[in-house]
Amino acid sequence: MTVREIGQVIKERRKLYNLSTRELADNASVSLTLLKQVESGNRNPTLESLSAILDVIGLELKVDEK
Repeated sequence: MTVREIGQVIKERRKLYNLSTRELADNASVSLTLLKQVESGNRNPTLESLSAILDVIGLELKVDEK
């Protein structure tokens, strides 16, 4: 999955939860700028930031074997 695809999933899920970017950023304790850049696929978040964002929208990181 690419950074752009991850951003799209986050954006779609945020909208499903009827959250503004500000609300999601605040609830995940990340900056609004970071969230907007992640949603647009223009920034690679840290695993900590990504995990916090995903937690708020009911998703989680998962690593599988190839």
